[in-house]
Amino acid sequence: MGMSKGTITRWKNGVIPNGETIIRLAEYFNVSTDYLLMDNLQSSDLCLEEIELLQRYRSLPDLGKEKVKSYIDGYIACIEVENN
Repeated sequence: MGMSKGTITRWKNGVIPNGETIIRLAEYFNVSTDYLLMDNLQSSDLCLEEIELLQRYRSLPDLGKEKVKSYIDGYIACIEVENN
């Protein structure tokens, strides 16, 4: 399809391709655009808020993802201390 390895790597890291590219990919793989964008997430047991948070997380650079993980770990540790 003429896509560079760098482009595909960005997609794997959560960057969503533009609309034209999504349509081309859907046609190439004979799937719907909905399938490419959301179907895998929606078929899980995630609620809409969780899906939105996951999409936002995936759009972060690696350092941002590490900061989010660190914050969540710290928050969980505080809750555990409060509950003991």
